[in-house]
Amino acid sequence: MRQFIELFRLLELAQRRRLRLILFGITVAAIIDAAGVASIAPFLALVANSGSPAIMGALGGLRSFIGVADASSFMILVGLLSLAVIVTSSVLNAWVTWAQVRFTYKIGFIVSRRLLASYLAKDQVVLLNRNSAEMGKNILSEVDRLVGSALLPAITLVSRITLAVCIVLILLMIEPILALFLAIVLGGVYVAIYLIIKRRLASVGDAAMEGNRARFQAIAEVFAALRELRLYGRVSNFVQRFDAPALAYANAHASALCIGQMPKFILEPMAFGGVILIVLYQIRSGGNLATAMPIIGLFAFAGYRLLPAFQNIFLAFSTLRFYLPALQVLLNDLKGGPDRSDDGRMPARIPFAGELVLRDVAFSYGDGVDVLDAINIAIQAKSSVGLIGRTGSGKTTLVSLILGLLSPTSGSIRVDGVPL
Repeated sequence: MRQFIELFRLLELAQRRRLRLILFGITVAAIIDAAGVASIAPFLALVANSGSPAIMGALGGLRSFIGVADASSFMILVGLLSLAVIVTSSVLNAWVTWAQVRFTYKIGFIVSRRLLASYLAKDQVVLLNRNSAEMGKNILSEVDRLVGSALLPAITLVSRITLAVCIVLILLMIEPILALFLAIVLGGVYVAIYLIIKRRLASVGDAAMEGNRARFQAIAEVFAALRELRLYGRVSNFVQRFDAPALAYANAHASALCIGQMPKFILEPMAFGGVILIVLYQIRSGGNLATAMPIIGLFAFAGYRLLPAFQNIFLAFSTLRFYLPALQVLLNDLKGGPDRSDDGRMPARIPFAGELVLRDVAFSYGDGVDVLDAINIAIQAKSSVGLIGRTGSGKTTLVSLILGLLSPTSGSIRVDGVPL
């Protein structure tokens, strides 16, 4: 997805290298996981003392190569090897999961810090026109959602797709027709459901983002004016303003979670029902159930691993679709970057021995209305000046211009003849 490509381009070199290492670990874990699934069929063939000619022929060649004469010893050896592969896969998957979680939360820290630095470095006018509650929401709440609802699902998506592809390839080599049928049925149902609900997920994601913004704004406004609200007995009225956006946010998340869980309730009966149908078909057709047992066991175990993989893939896609509107907001703020170079240090001192002169200074906050217009003042060094005027007449704005926190819309400010 384009948004994630843009996000990962913003990462530092060390984080990109760590991501490549995690992706390599995911691939290795998927291959070993698929090998563990494949090892079930030979072991069951030995236990049942029957199996397809291909499986039994391969086992015979392995037994001759190892040089184990006793059949029971060879069966125990194959079982232990299968168990070792499965345990190794579990251990590697545990490490990969740990690495994924640490990596994604570290990215969350980096994004929140860069957002904070970006906001603090913006021009004062830009900050005044932005809601502080919205910026706080982006730095804290939306970045937390970025980690839990976008980054982790994105890496999980890569992991589960890699695992599903490896298992399906193994099954295609052993029993191509059944494997193709399994992949089409399981994958097809998930793809069909996703295509049906993806627009709904996008609209729910928009509702969640707007609800989250509005509830943060409602809380910020209540606490900012709490004294006045208590004096006038209006606290309960303002508290009610929190209800609608908070409820919309909760409903949107509940809808997204329910949509993500729905397919498994359809596919679990289908998958396990398919295994039962294979057994019944073998009995009905008079086939050798012992011969079919290794394949049945293989597909049962493969289905046990594939169903969660397909469910995780679908859940990751649906979660990402739900979160994309909020991710785009963060990307827009991150890509904007600081409006000026500002590393938090004090600016260079300007020598001031003569006078500070404001000539035809005008200023507007961007709404087309001049707060100050044609201001002409000369202030001598080492003198004191008082600014007197009504509330809203521009006293604070004028001081901000003299301090250099704001830049005049027109006119000039000079210190001993040097532009400020």
